[in-house]
Amino acid sequence: MIKIRHKSLACLVLALAGCDSSMQASESSKASATDWNPQWGAPDSALLRPGSMIETGSSGCTAGFLFVDPVKQLYYMGTAAHCASGGASDDGTGQRVSVETAIGTVVTIPESSQEIGTVVFDSDSPDLQQNFGVDGGVDFALVLLDPGLNEMSHPQVISLNAPTGFIDCADTASGDRFSFHGHGMVFGGADATRTRPGVLVVCDGNNYAGYTAAIFGDSGGPAVHDANGLALGFISGAGLDTTPPTELIGPTLPYVLRELSKAGFGNVALATVEGGFVGL
Repeated sequence: MIKIRHKSLACLVLALAGCDSSMQASESSKASATDWNPQWGAPDSALLRPGSMIETGSSGCTAGFLFVDPVKQLYYMGTAAHCASGGASDDGTGQRVSVETAIGTVVTIPESSQEIGTVVFDSDSPDLQQNFGVDGGVDFALVLLDPGLNEMSHPQVISLNAPTGFIDCADTASGDRFSFHGHGMVFGGADATRTRPGVLVVCDGNNYAGYTAAIFGDSGGPAVHDANGLALGFISGAGLDTTPPTELIGPTLPYVLRELSKAGFGNVALATVEGGFVGL
């Protein structure tokens, strides 16, 4: 279930993204950001990893790659915006109300009912699209992890030694193999079938498309380029309008990072399996 935690969208975005001039990082703090070492828990016992089941609305989805802001020393998780925006929410009085945007809502781990963080960026948000120029087509939501949750999390994708960084479309080719871990219907019911292979058909800079066995519930999950363990992008939906039509389409990592930067999240970087991070 999603619960409303913050009511002021503009205030939340500006405060957490650092858009207010009084909160802008100094040049010296940016320079020292490369000296910061994110702190994570052990991967084998982590509550949250890319590929974990999460609840962001009326149905379950899959956690995507983890991120950090080395300037503000914050920890994040990514998933699909259409997951975070789904369903109605409890207004705090037991009444169910419709939600225009997922920003300010709480994400949980359904297996334990553990609250893990708050949505701070939702590409479906009319406010972000109109005032920041965010492209709603990216289908991405960023979740700020609760304090201390990083010690119960790890950036390694479940069952894969990734991500080691992220890949640009220019470095891919049709026929490349990729893999993802998701909790989709049927396949997600057994651990042996949660990690699935795919074949890349096209990668145009913003989105990739390929053939694989993705289904409802896999949305938001992490897709990894097999050759080098680099993050390819997120699971989003069926690529029926691609040429040729494909079973899967999703936003690439560079596309996601560019859209985040528009809304003031320019310091956000992909957390890597080795414990480091890499951004644009």
